[in-house]
Amino acid sequence: MTVLYQKGRLPEGKKIHPEIMAQIIHRFMEKVQDYTEGMLKQKWEALEEKQGRDSVLLAKFNDWVTYHRFNAITLDEIEKGDLDDWFRNLFSEETEKG
Repeated sequence: MTVLYQKGRLPEGKKIHPEIMAQIIHRFMEKVQDYTEGMLKQKWEALEEKQGRDSVLLAKFNDWVTYHRFNAITLDEIEKGDLDDWFRNLFSEETEKG
């Protein structure tokens, strides 16, 4: 098993160009968004069965809607280049302390 973080060891990510990092993260976020859409469908169907009268299920559905919107914004920002500085400075000292 590979440990994500080992103190004193340079992260492998420092060797990855920011452009590649952005593409990797974007693809990961697309997969997360696909999963989120599946969860929304599942929660919606469950709500339909209960005719929308389950407050716990409704709250969970709303949480997934919020998560889906956040992911959509993130994907859009990566596509537009709004987060390029984040990728260029992902392993900077400032980011590690932040």
